Amino acid sequence: MRSTINMALLLFIGLLSVAAVACSGGLTRSNAADLISQDAEFSKPREESYRTGYVEGLTLQQMREAYNDNWRVYPAMQSAGYIEATDAFNGINVTLTEKGRRESANWKCNVRYDGQTECRFPSLAREVVEVTGITEGDATKADATFTWRWKPLNDVGKAMNLDAATHQGRAAFQKYDDGWRVVAVDEGR
Repeated sequence: MRSTINMALLLFIGLLSVAAVACSGGLTRSNAADLISQDAEFSKPREESYRTGYVEGLTLQQMREAYNDNWRVYPAMQSAGYIEATDAFNGINVTLTEKGRRESANWKCNVRYDGQTECRFPSLAREVVEVTGITEGDATKADATFTWRWKPLNDVGKAMNLDAATHQGRAAFQKYDDGWRVVAVDEGR
């Protein structure tokens, strides 16, 4: 009977020791993912820019092919039903549809020197998929590797089709008296 109680007590003390070590303040993958997601730079959404009126140097064919990341917004906006585009000499004419006017009401727009309206709006946000590893240099420093992807914020973001690919990133952490903080995030693009 006494040996059973001693065995149970030893088992309890062992489990308590394991729990104490596990909770001793090491950076967990879950905590790292939360901290990366909340980082001011990492959580900043991707902004797109477009112009209405005449857009020089972009043909309808190039627009349809989204041949350049800077121009990717135009076919996405057309696919989402926000703009109509027509051929023009050495460029295209872009006009907002009724849906585009409604959606753009809260976007940051300004009239350019040439009379065109240029607008910026968020289309995608970074989303941590998983933290794939953590290395701790000492008790106060750690590095984490993680995968992330773009998460669409609206119809234009969905039409850009950038949410399937994942990217590899790295984050550096520093432990303070109140817990771990992100020091730097490299998205790796």
